[in-house]
Amino acid sequence: MPTTAYLATGLRCLIGTVVLLALCGKTTRNGGFRAFVSSLHGLRLLPARYARPAAVAVIAGEGAVVIVLALPWQAAAAWGFCLAAALLAVLTAGVGLALRRGARAPCRCFGGTAKPLGGHHLLRNVLLAGLALLGAVISAAPPPPAHPAGTALAAVAGVVLGGLIAVLDELIAFFRPAVAPQRR
Repeated sequence: MPTTAYLATGLRCLIGTVVLLALCGKTTRNGGFRAFVSSLHGLRLLPARYARPAAVAVIAGEGAVVIVLALPWQAAAAWGFCLAAALLAVLTAGVGLALRRGARAPCRCFGGTAKPLGGHHLLRNVLLAGLALLGAVISAAPPPPAHPAGTALAAVAGVVLGGLIAVLDELIAFFRPAVAPQRR
């Protein structure tokens, strides 16, 4: 049944897009890396001297995920999904611990936003890790034959959903009701 092939392609593109946009937000935006290091320091998860090496490790992990998911081999997809799930598990644990401690540092997951960490970041990471694990399971088996148009549609859907996930903070802010100013 080609449905699993389409799902694997869509998940590969979704996870790849999310991680690529996170990587680009931290490395290509002016001051993105510095802001990410500062946000890691603000989360108080590590001593200050480890914030920069931790940021480099996250960026290296994201780069590895993007590269491995982009390789054209089925086995590479399974490994890329496993790497993504492991990276997301570490990041999710960090977000959960920071929230539990009451840290209100901004989420610089994608570089630019100044919104403080919240429960939706934790939920987003858990869902992405679950999707990465699903992708790993699906990609472990040989893919069934799939129609090129279906594969292309799955890829486009994955990229679009990945892009929407990357701008989730902005979407939440856009749809949140405006707070009326208080009268004096």
